[in-house]
Order: sequence, then structure tokens, then C-alpha cells
Amino acid sequence: MKYRAEIDGMRAIAIIPVIFFHAGFSLFSGGFVGVDIFFVISGYLITTIILSDLKEGGFSFLKFYEKRARRIFPALFLVMFVSLPFAWIWLLPEDLKSFSKSLYFVAAFCSNILFWKTSGYFDGDAELKPLLHTWSLGVEEQYYLVFPLLILILWRTQKRLISFAIAGIFLVSLYAANLKISDNPMSAFYFLPYRAWELLMGALIASGPLFKKPKDNDLINQIASAIGLVLVFISIFFLDKNTPYPSYYTLLPVAGAGLLIRFAKPNTWAHYFLANKLFISVGLISYSAYLWHQPIFAFAKHFWGNDLQLGALCALVSFVFGLSYFTWKHVERPFRSSGKISTHRFTALSIACLVVLSAIGAAGDIKDGVPSRFNYIEKYAGDTGQAPFYQYAKQHFFPCTPDNLAKQALMWDDIPRCMQSKDNLPVDLILLGDSHAEHLFIGLSEALADSNIVYYAKASPALTSNPEYEEIFQEIIRNRNARTVVLSMYWVGKIYSLPNNQSFEKELTNTVGFLVKHNKNVIVLNDVPRFPFPSERCKFSADEIGRSTCDISMWSIVRYELLYTTVLKKLAEELPNVRYLSLRDFFCENNGCSMVQNGVVMYRDNHHLNILGSKFVGQKIVEQLPDLRN
Repeated sequence: MKYRAEIDGMRAIAIIPVIFFHAGFSLFSGGFVGVDIFFVISGYLITTIILSDLKEGGFSFLKFYEKRARRIFPALFLVMFVSLPFAWIWLLPEDLKSFSKSLYFVAAFCSNILFWKTSGYFDGDAELKPLLHTWSLGVEEQYYLVFPLLILILWRTQKRLISFAIAGIFLVSLYAANLKISDNPMSAFYFLPYRAWELLMGALIASGPLFKKPKDNDLINQIASAIGLVLVFISIFFLDKNTPYPSYYTLLPVAGAGLLIRFAKPNTWAHYFLANKLFISVGLISYSAYLWHQPIFAFAKHFWGNDLQLGALCALVSFVFGLSYFTWKHVERPFRSSGKISTHRFTALSIACLVVLSAIGAAGDIKDGVPSRFNYIEKYAGDTGQAPFYQYAKQHFFPCTPDNLAKQALMWDDIPRCMQSKDNLPVDLILLGDSHAEHLFIGLSEALADSNIVYYAKASPALTSNPEYEEIFQEIIRNRNARTVVLSMYWVGKIYSLPNNQSFEKELTNTVGFLVKHNKNVIVLNDVPRFPFPSERCKFSADEIGRSTCDISMWSIVRYELLYTTVLKKLAEELPNVRYLSLRDFFCENNGCSMVQNGVVMYRDNHHLNILGSKFVGQKIVEQLPDLRN
């Protein structure tokens, strides 16, 4: 296959936004679309290779999968093995258990299924999962199992239908993704049937000239490739984590990448832009950079805390690219050549690595993250980690109604994150927001035992302008029995997640005004404090995991609250039937804030209440607002 420098340039404009997005640079609000660009490139290259081999009569499944394995496995195994000691030393038991599961799911080529069950890609906690990014490898590897067989069958039976078959599956997959995103966004994000169309965009371009070489027109090439470049940059800088994804919006980067592959010929401006030496160099190491960036960022946040400073982030980004160059030169390149490492030896090494990694992962999972690694001294009571909270909710409460909202809910394992306190009774009070509304549910449900309370939560902002909440707001308005809506969110995160052209104050005012207009009493809650360390570092004293701490300064909280508290208080002052209550006051006094109250740790991680914390805050809210009992 003829080398195309502009495709390495495309890899560069895919990986750079991905890394800066995960580093937290808000300028690259749509940096995650780099994965979609990689999908299109992969679909194009794989289809080109398969069809070229079929034309020459030399296609072999064994050779195809060997080449794919040589491309994917060596750097992936290196990253996984290097991650092991850092995971062992730095990850707390629940995190190590989660990491261990991801080891054997990655080895089984289905980590996308694991993360579908346990993580929203844009959830705050997802950034702490060292192997989260391997979901895309799972999608590609599953695609490789199906697509070559489909092409081979069509080649031998209906060769002329190859492009039409690809186009048909492309349209079905795209349509299904756009439908699924409103019904079950996690499935749409992680599963191959809803991602296949992105790979098939590249396949369609590769299969188009199979029997008739397309004619080139310089003007069309210039215009179409320029449009492709514009679409890619629009998606990088103007889409964000609140964009329904994948959906028709995903056509921006996918179509853009397709146009570049098809029309960025050597005489076009787009080609000159993409094929410069810097972009080519970055493109060559892009696979290694993709593999390294997530574990490096995740382990850094586990060790130093979530709120990394700009200098530290820039240093980590530089480290990612330096390590990626080393990996490309000394691992990727040597293993790609069967002349340097024979097929037999490579196969044996790959199987051995898969078995060892799976065994290590299974052991860490079975041993619940091996808590015996640490010399724990339990200083405070209180549950930590996600499992106790969700299992308690599942045991004591019921899936929310109506059923369509329960089916669309986020999931934790097999537990829907949309519940109500009583079954088959009218809802009396609605908790609305994100996980910071969810973590109040247990406490409010038990403090208001005579009421039926429901919570509706998504990862994105609870705003009337947000399509993800459209059916939720419709249900809130339909429910005339529930007169009170309690609005709670991780306000700082939601402010930064809004598109650049959206005003936080305007959008929130419109949302609260909408609820008031439909005869709802609205209680707007200030957030609980967010700590820069996990709750285990407070609950336990263990030298191996760093200094035990439970407290932060008041200023650490107030400096973030300044971004939104004025808006929240203004709503209560200017709109009828709206009240404001600060949850920070339950954890802070004088000049400090603590996640320990009455000798109990109230948090399950660094910013979510645990069971006892929810009960503590729920009781405090009812004490401050006693009319909620009426």
C-alpha cells in the first residue's frame, strides 16, 4: 500500500486534541472526537489492505490477524505491564479491583463492555481509570473479527455489491446510533453496532474505487479537503461532553475525516497542512501516545489529587509524547517486522502476555483489590467506594417511573441510576440534577419516609436546553402531584461543560423559570465541598498510600463557589417559589472544611456522599426546610 503522509498528519490532529481534552484544557472541548477520526482512518486502511490482497489473490486471515496483532499488541502489553506496579502501589483496594477487571477484559478484547457496565466516558470518576481508553480498541478488535469475513463472502459471491453493502450497513448503524443515544447513551457510546458506521465511512472510501478509479479534479479536491479540515476543527473546538454522542453530530468529525482521506491530494492546501514534518512525526507516535496518556494522567491524579496545576499538566503531556517516541522506536517498529521477530515467536509471546495479564487481573478482582497490601489503621467509620451506596439503594428502593426513563438511565453495574423511594405510588418530590442530586436520594428518602421521592440524573447539566433531559422535563410537568423540585448539581463541572456560546446564568434561569411557570416550588442547593483526595485517605491511615488527611481550607471551596453561588442566590431572590440552601455549611466551620462529621467519614470518594453522608445531609436539609414534610 502506498504511503500517504497526510494520513499520519490526520493521526496527529486526532491524538493532540484527545490528549489535551483528557488533560482538562477547556479549549479542546470536543477533543474526544479524535477517536472518531482514528476509527475512520482505521476503516479506510483495513479495507484497502483487504481489498488489495484479494485482488492479488493473496488474502489470508492468519496473515491479516498477525499484522493487526503486531500493530496493536506490543505497545499495549508494554503499557499494561508498566501500569501494574503503579496500580499496586498507588491504587486503593476498590480502584485496584476495578483496574484488575479491566486487565482481563482488555485481554479478551471487550473492555468496551466492562466500561459500558461501570463508567460513563465523561463522568468525573472515569478520568481515574487507567485503562478506560482501551474501550476503542475493543470496538476495533470486534470489528476486525466481523468485517474481513463479510468482505470475503461478498468478494466470492457478489463482488459488485461490496460498496453497496458497506453503504447500507453504514446507514443502518448511523440511524441506530442516533436512536440509541436518546434511549441508552451508554450503549450507543461503547457498543460496536452504534460505532460501526464510523469505521465503515473509511471502508466506503476505500471500496469506492474498487472497480472504477475516481477522476480527480483539482478544484473539487481543494474545496472538499478544505471543508473536511473545517469540519474536523469545528468538532474539536465546538462540540463538548454535553453533545449527544455518537449521533448525527458525530458526522462532523467523521465526514470531515472522510473528506480529507478522499480529497487531500498532494496539490491541495489541506495536504500541505497535514503533511508537514511536525504532524507526520506526531502521527507516527500517535498510537503509543493514545495508549500512554490515560494511565499517566490517571495515576498522577491518584497520587497527587484531581486538581493538577497547569505546570504539572504540561509536564505530563510532554512526558506522554517523550515516552511515546521511545515506545514507537523501540517497541512498535521492531515488532512489526516478521524478519526481526518470527511469527512463531511473536504468537507465543502474545499468548503468554494475554494469559499472564488475564491471570493477574482475575487474581486482583477475586482478592478485592488486595487490601492486605496496606497496613491500614481504620480511623473513622463510614463506607467508601461506589458499591455499598448503589447496593444499598438497590436493596431499599425501586426503579424510577415511568419505565422509559428507567430504561434510559445511567447504570452502575446492573443497577439503574434512576430510583424512587416507594413503589406504585404517586411521586411527591423530585430530585433533579447529576450524581450530586443522586447522592442525596438515600438521605432525603429516609428523612421524608412518608413521601415518595424520585431522582432523575444524567452526567450532563439538568437544563431545559439539554436534549438529554427533554423527556425528564416532560415527565416533571406531567406530574402534578409533585409540587417540589430539588435541583442539585456539581456546579463547577457543569459551568465548564457548557458550550462557549451558552451562558450558565441564562440557561439556569430559563430552567428554573420553566419549572416555576409550571407551578413547581424549586429548591436550589449549593454543592457539598469537593476534596482533592479520595475518602480512603481520610478513613484509613496507611503510610503506603500517602499522608492521611480529611480537611481542606475554606478558601479551597469558596474560590470555586464564587463562580456560581451569586447566580444561585439571585434565582432565589428574583423568582417566586424558589429557595436557596447551602450544603457547604454542613461540612465547614471557621476556616476549614472536613469530610468527617461526628466521627464518621461522610464521603465515598472525593466529592460524592456515602450512605451515612447522604443520611446526614438529608436530615440536615429537612431540619432547614421542615415544610418538606407537608
